[in-house]
Amino acid sequence: MAKQRVVCDTMIWYNISTGLIPKNRCENFELISTYLNIYEILTSNYLLSEPERTFKVLSTLMTESDTKYLNPFQYFDEKTNERFNKNIKDIQIEFVKKLVSGALEYKINIESNNLVTQIQNKAFTNLNLLFTQEKEEVLYTKKIIKEYRDNHSKKEVKEIAKSNAGKKAHLEATRNDFVYLFSKGALNDASNVDLSSFQLIINTLDTFLINLEKGACSWQQNDDEDLFNLIYVEPNDKYLTQEKRWKNIIKEAGMEAYLFEN
Repeated sequence: MAKQRVVCDTMIWYNISTGLIPKNRCENFELISTYLNIYEILTSNYLLSEPERTFKVLSTLMTESDTKYLNPFQYFDEKTNERFNKNIKDIQIEFVKKLVSGALEYKINIESNNLVTQIQNKAFTNLNLLFTQEKEEVLYTKKIIKEYRDNHSKKEVKEIAKSNAGKKAHLEATRNDFVYLFSKGALNDASNVDLSSFQLIINTLDTFLINLEKGACSWQQNDDEDLFNLIYVEPNDKYLTQEKRWKNIIKEAGMEAYLFEN
């Protein structure tokens, strides 16, 4: 029998690497790491302030999991586009592996008093290009979210959320916004897109947007990474996070069956 697949948020890898989550707790499951996990680790302040910790997390992630290397936009394209260019996937996998490999090899030569200088070495020459692109995509995401919020008054949203018909209409609008966002504007209608792989993120996004619109919560730093990481969780997968905020939103969305509780 195949092991249960468990997609992890980034802090889980920190906790596994330090022993806060014992490895034997996860040995009967297939742990899944994601591009966003790697992105968050490599752009964390810990890379400079606590390099040994960072390298230990990266090493744990690479040895203890199966990694999804595509970024969320590429992953959406692969799942929904029959003409997805497989060369893009091969290039992305090779590129991210080189980044991680370069980071782990770079560890050998670290001298704490020369860390900032050494981090400019050849192994990291492409990091700025990669993360400049990611930051642009984050800004694009926030722009879309802001436009969405500006077009819905708190009173309107509260009225919508009172009825089943209103909730259904809001969810349908979120599905269209999800397709528009992750296709980078190429699509704006979800009716012809197979979204069966994205039920967790769509329903969680819908609840998150309602709460934003009602003023029940605010946008916090790293919300984009935390939310987008859900795109990798497919219907038969589980999701492992210890962040109460996201666990509560997932439960409020009626998606608690996805949560890994062990």
